[in-house]
Amino acid sequence: MYCYRNFDTAISASKFQGIIQEVVYNRSSYEVSSALVFVERWSDARRELLAVWQAGAGGVRQLAPTGRACCPRAPAAARCYTTHSGDVFAPRCHDNVWWVCLALAVLATLALTYARRARLRRLKLRDLALFEQLQEQRKNNSSRFSSNLVSRNQFELREELGFGAYGRVRVAVLRRPGAPAHAVAAKEPALERLQDEAELIREAGVLASLNHENIIRFEGVCLDAAEAEATEAAHVSAAALTRLARQAAAALRYLEARRIVHRDIRAANCLVDETRNLKLADFGLARHLAEEEEEYIWQNLRRLPASCMAPESLLSGVFSAASDVWALGVLMLELVTLGEPPYGARSTADIVAGLRAGDHPPLPATASPDTRQLLQWCWQRCPSKRPSAAQVRDALERHGTALAPAPRPAHSSLPALPALPALPALA
Repeated sequence: MYCYRNFDTAISASKFQGIIQEVVYNRSSYEVSSALVFVERWSDARRELLAVWQAGAGGVRQLAPTGRACCPRAPAAARCYTTHSGDVFAPRCHDNVWWVCLALAVLATLALTYARRARLRRLKLRDLALFEQLQEQRKNNSSRFSSNLVSRNQFELREELGFGAYGRVRVAVLRRPGAPAHAVAAKEPALERLQDEAELIREAGVLASLNHENIIRFEGVCLDAAEAEATEAAHVSAAALTRLARQAAAALRYLEARRIVHRDIRAANCLVDETRNLKLADFGLARHLAEEEEEYIWQNLRRLPASCMAPESLLSGVFSAASDVWALGVLMLELVTLGEPPYGARSTADIVAGLRAGDHPPLPATASPDTRQLLQWCWQRCPSKRPSAAQVRDALERHGTALAPAPRPAHSSLPALPALPALPALA
């Protein structure tokens, strides 16, 4: 077969022998239309004409003999229901391929439906087992907190204050028989996380064992359908920054003596009562240290805020009384900046990179020398060089104006200032 540039010219110039027919060449589609096909059978060197077909754009039409079906149309009885390829005489149907694809799609849909139902069934069984376990724990905790049980109808939940490590905190009004009604902070687990109730009960156990004027007082626990932990009144105040910091250090000194690592010391977890006294709250992440332990190692850091974590905590998961002192320094920075985020708008990745390079939260340019020195004292890179909570509390006791307000300008992003020489009065 040869390809000609001017096929129509070549056709016109060609000479044919045998039956002459009109050949029409379509230049747009490069096809020959109205072509006749002669079907012959050879037998003993003799030729027998079987049929004459005419092939066109509309298909194949039999011209002779009349009254008989055209041979190429015989297979067309089993026509293609989907797509096909090949010529009109012997088309290749793609029906089988499409049927296989359709069957695979149906099987995949059924498999996904079954897997989803099986997963939901497993989750339902897991939640049921967890609920039964929590019900058993509630019975055990009823005897454990027998003197601190609060009925659900004894308090009224009001507006939300914020989120803690394992639930939300809301303002509530507690009304006990024979006692005047007073405001409390009620913590309840997230409704979609049943396992948070166990963590909340553990936190209540920690709070019930503490008794300090600068640690939020445990009022009781509700073991009804909705879990809630009631604590003292909470109202934020910006007055007397140094006194508030001293009270936070006193609370931390008490926890250190009880061998408790708080791990989440920040302004959001501090409450101020009607007498303007600070109360350290949210013990959802607090852990007891054994007698022979000086630090607690925990690698699951997803729930912890990077902005208040010490370098060894954020990079290695190590928590100790020294890491709480670092966080105390961050809390004091939040106090002097009147609630500004310690790292501004920096992302967690930037915070981690900065701490890895030896950085600490940036200090405002208007911070007083005493403020800068006190904060950098708490932010020593080596944990053993940081002061204890008792030392910080004594320094704040001696210098009643050590923390002066130093709000940052709007949208400021200040680098950390260099360390100042140590002031003997604060050491």
